[in-house]
Amino acid sequence: MRMKSLKVLIFALMSFVIAPQIQAQKAEIGFSIGASTYQGDISPLGWRISFEGAQVARGIFLSYSFNDYLALKGSFLTANLAASDENALSSFRADRNLHFKSSLKEFSLVGELNLLSVIPSFRKFKFQPYVNAGIAVFKFNPRAKYKGIWYDLQPLGTEGQGLPGSGKEKYSLTQFSVPMGLGMKYTFNDELVIALEIAPRWTFTDYLDDVSTEYPDLDLLRQERGDIAVNLSYRSDTPIDAGNGIGRGNAAENDWYVISTLSVAYRFDPGVYLDRRKGFQGNWKCPYF
Repeated sequence: MRMKSLKVLIFALMSFVIAPQIQAQKAEIGFSIGASTYQGDISPLGWRISFEGAQVARGIFLSYSFNDYLALKGSFLTANLAASDENALSSFRADRNLHFKSSLKEFSLVGELNLLSVIPSFRKFKFQPYVNAGIAVFKFNPRAKYKGIWYDLQPLGTEGQGLPGSGKEKYSLTQFSVPMGLGMKYTFNDELVIALEIAPRWTFTDYLDDVSTEYPDLDLLRQERGDIAVNLSYRSDTPIDAGNGIGRGNAAENDWYVISTLSVAYRFDPGVYLDRRKGFQGNWKCPYF
């Protein structure tokens, strides 16, 4: 009983200290929909930002503004990535004949900087340019089709990962990325906000597409993983001496993905919620006791 009373007292003291600061701040909760694009070893174009092969992306988010210029946003999104050498401009990639698709799930936490201090003239038009950057963790799973059936590529070790003597480990399907976004918000009223944003993700993996280094020893791959693994590793009609350092991808650069979205958010004051927790005679209610 004494411990419970102490918890109530601590909560009440924290509420009186924090509540006046929160009262003046704003939060936003909303959803977003848009496009996800990929840049890597199977990209038809070499540009970092391209809308080639765009797939659907959607997500939800919650942000909290500390002041007029700085906010913190947490979001969860699902997306898809895909590319094929069929659309490649280079003859090497066209002959290589690789392709992939992957689902993607991402949780990110970014800091957002309002640029009205830089472009104050936008204020009268209710526009709010902003930039953001942070950290994200995402899960992906590259797949490819052979004879009408889609196969998960990572377990097959298409570049020799996990084969005896290869010295290569299978890559992880959970990775980190660094989101870097640029956007524009428009405020209809005190509660409704619409935003357009484009946000490249710099990743720490070169295997979004299951392509990075060189072809493995195909005979050893067939012995250890079977014909399916070989047929998904080497798709060219041109015979090669695989296993002797013949390039399959470019390991010098990691893969990227880009999320471009339109979002709709409801803006509210967290202090109003805290006010509703007040008990009688001006005391605060703790929702846990």
